Amino acid sequence: MMRSRLAVSLWVAGSLLASLPRAASAIEVAAYTPDPTLLPARQAVEGPLRVAEALSLDALSTLEPARTGAASDLAALAAWNAGANRPMRVGFARSLAAPLALRIDEDTFAGRIGQRVEGGLLARRSNGNWVWGTSIEVAEAKALRLELAEVDLPAGTHLWVYSMGGEPRAFDLRHLRSDGTMLSPTINGDRIYLEVELPEGAAIGGQGFSIRRAHELVTTFGGEAEELRIPEADGCLKNGECYDTADFPGITNARKGIFQFLFEDAGNLYTCSGALIGDNDASTLQPWLLTANHCIGSQSAALSMDTFFFFRNAGCAGGATTGTYGPLGADLVVTSEATDVTLARAVDPGDVPVGAVYLGWTSVRPADGTVLHRLSHPVRDLDDTILAQSYSTHQLDETPAFACSGVSTANFLHSLNLDGSGISGGSSGSPVMRSDGIIVGQLLGSCGAPPDGCGTDENILDGAFATSYPLLAPYLSPGAGGVCIRDADTACLLDGKFKVEVDWTTATSAGTGKVMSFGAERAESEESAFFWFFNASNFEMGVKMVDACVDPFNRYWVFFSGLTTQGFRVRVTRMSDGLAKVYPANPINNLPTTVADTDAFTCP
Repeated sequence: MMRSRLAVSLWVAGSLLASLPRAASAIEVAAYTPDPTLLPARQAVEGPLRVAEALSLDALSTLEPARTGAASDLAALAAWNAGANRPMRVGFARSLAAPLALRIDEDTFAGRIGQRVEGGLLARRSNGNWVWGTSIEVAEAKALRLELAEVDLPAGTHLWVYSMGGEPRAFDLRHLRSDGTMLSPTINGDRIYLEVELPEGAAIGGQGFSIRRAHELVTTFGGEAEELRIPEADGCLKNGECYDTADFPGITNARKGIFQFLFEDAGNLYTCSGALIGDNDASTLQPWLLTANHCIGSQSAALSMDTFFFFRNAGCAGGATTGTYGPLGADLVVTSEATDVTLARAVDPGDVPVGAVYLGWTSVRPADGTVLHRLSHPVRDLDDTILAQSYSTHQLDETPAFACSGVSTANFLHSLNLDGSGISGGSSGSPVMRSDGIIVGQLLGSCGAPPDGCGTDENILDGAFATSYPLLAPYLSPGAGGVCIRDADTACLLDGKFKVEVDWTTATSAGTGKVMSFGAERAESEESAFFWFFNASNFEMGVKMVDACVDPFNRYWVFFSGLTTQGFRVRVTRMSDGLAKVYPANPINNLPTTVADTDAFTCP
């Protein structure tokens, strides 16, 4: 299989170039490791009871190997990767013969402890919380993720997945997508256990979820990286442990800031590379994740991200690999095809592993001829293995010998491979850096004849960070008055001048309203946003703002109302000075009337 899969298609949107904002003032941010005192405290939660592991020797649902049970999916994956498509596909969804489901019914639960209930096994903690667990086996799978569908669970629900005897990985309703699905963390091996703990007193009859599909990874991680084992077709993939600061002075920080990740889109699993980057105020500790637009281009894909940090070989001779899971899920902040850039923010800052470095960047374009460096996670053709940190080096060529159609030198860095090194599928989105480790772009791919990522007669193409910077500046270089940052809980209205947040309460629980999405697009415009409370597909209330800064009004207006009888409270914050208006809460069991505040905020 040729690495033409990393080639650049000709559609790259030159027409979008005009949509980029005007250049901002030059700025450079150094890499930093957070002060431990600034790290967010993690809420202590008991681990899973491992009820399915303890009570069932057999998987509660099984699938045969992909080579016999999903041969067409394997063929489609191979064709995708061989056909100059991006990003690298490494797995796909497998449908269960009989869906597993949990529907909350405390009357039924009371007499079924220790027994099978709707495809799982039921238990109860001493604190009264109900616990339901199940397991799925997919023969010969390299790793598995579960897709929960029709998710309708009470606030405070805890979920875990784990392998037999393995460490559990937690996830929660913050990873719920607009279509009512959520993807579990990745578990290595051919059997995955799921456990769900429902908070005592919060179980509402009829709530629950179903499991119709498991996502199977058919590509392995790590393995021997000894250069003598790499065939000629993979000869340009260089083990990063064979290089040091003499080759790449910034390699120490780079090793601690880049990550490999898996994500899902339309039922397929993909792999890319990315970087944890800092902003110009280390005290804010925002977990910014930089990668390529062709990897993460929607909120749905961002929420499915499962990152892996410090993924390295034991040494230059290869051997066992090591690594640490990082953030699970992210909120898409800004993305653009014009420079193939995406900036996302991890759902939970506490998921950033201890010792990770927030890498530095510059809004200044490097000079022609600058030698650039990269650590990434390519996929090796020999055995379809996602490799640990691999090193490549390139030289910027601002006047390339041949043009890549639709890819301008203004928006992309064109460079030439050096020292026999190169890139491959899985390297997509990886940062390209100056010698000091400062990021200047992120990988789109390559073009040439043939564009396999290894040749010296092709262009390596990275979206220029300097060109992307005006899009990223509101988040990476916030002004003294702060900047509104869109995430699952926050809408930013009137060109980001105002931040809108909503809290909700019921008789038994409370939480924060989430910005709705339709078709993976946020239900948010310059002037309005819709929020959901319990179900991502169920609208609860909306907020609208109007810029009425003209005579005779000279005010910003706020309107909101809802289609709910639950309690909710709206908070609107002016970002220029932090002034906030918190409106009286709608009482529980009250059908709200429309609030129309035409004196909400003064104009500048």
